[in-house]
Amino acid sequence: MTSAGDATGVLIDATLGLTATPNVTLNGHYYTIVWSVDNIAVGTVLNQEGTTNTLTGVSADDVVVTAEIKRVDYINGARTLVSLDTPITKTITITVSAE
Repeated sequence: MTSAGDATGVLIDATLGLTATPNVTLNGHYYTIVWSVDNIAVGTVLNQEGTTNTLTGVSADDVVVTAEIKRVDYINGARTLVSLDTPITKTITITVSAE
């Protein structure tokens, strides 16, 4: 996973582009990349899924962004995302600051 320009920081109310590039091509019907942050009070991601995303700084502190490859299952016709038996994740820590 990389950030735009390999940045390690973002300002409050500013955005930072993120990209997760798997080593293999994923069939979107069976697998997807799911994004999360460890503290939404510090930063939020625009999209839950996809190979690219945008982080928005909310308050000053560090935020850990995680991209995880998940399996797509259909249970009773409902699309469900399931972690792999051995999760495949990548994290990046971004510092959100006021200046």
